[in-house]
Amino acid sequence: MRIRRPGQILIAVAALTVMCLTVGCSGTCTVSGTVTQANGQPLSGGDITFVPVDTSKTPVTGVIKPDGTYQVSVPKGECKVAIDNRNVGKAPPPPVGAGGGYSGPDKSGAPKGGGPPMGKGGPPNPGDKIKEKMQEKGVSPTGSGQAQAGTYVKIDPKYHDHEKSGLVFTISGGSQKIDIKLD
Repeated sequence: MRIRRPGQILIAVAALTVMCLTVGCSGTCTVSGTVTQANGQPLSGGDITFVPVDTSKTPVTGVIKPDGTYQVSVPKGECKVAIDNRNVGKAPPPPVGAGGGYSGPDKSGAPKGGGPPMGKGGPPNPGDKIKEKMQEKGVSPTGSGQAQAGTYVKIDPKYHDHEKSGLVFTISGGSQKIDIKLD
C-alpha cells in the first residue's frame, strides 16, 4: 500500500471535478435562448417543452419569460420541442380534483360533493390518470392558480405539439444557446 501526500489527493479530486464539469457527469445540459415571433419580436411568455426522442428520458418544461428568454436543464440527445403560450395572461384551471370530493352526508344522509371519499378504499382518482397522460405528452400541469406572465400573442397551433412543431435539436455536453424563431 502506497501512502499519498494530501496534496496529491487534492490534485486528483480537482482534476476529477474539472473532468466532470467539462464532460458532464450527469445526462443533462443547460439550454437557454430566446423565442421570437416571425416579426422578430420576442414571444412574451409561455412554456417551452423539450421531449427526448429516447423515451426512457423524461420531458422537461421551462418558462418563457416576458422578454422571450428561457433556461432549462435538458437531457442529452435529440429532442423535439413544443412551445405553448395559450395560458399567457390567464390563470390556469384548478388542479384536477380541486374543490370536489367527499364532504360527508347531507341532512338526508346522502353523500355530498360527488360520492364516496377518494382515499383508501375508494375508487381510483381520475386525476392521477390525467396527470400521467399530460406527463406522457410533455405537458406540465401547474395548477398554481396564478396568471402566467406576459402578453398573449396568437402563434401557429402546430407549435403546441412537439410532434408537429418541426423543432428538433440535438442537445450535447455543456451549456447550449438555442434561439428559436417561429414562423
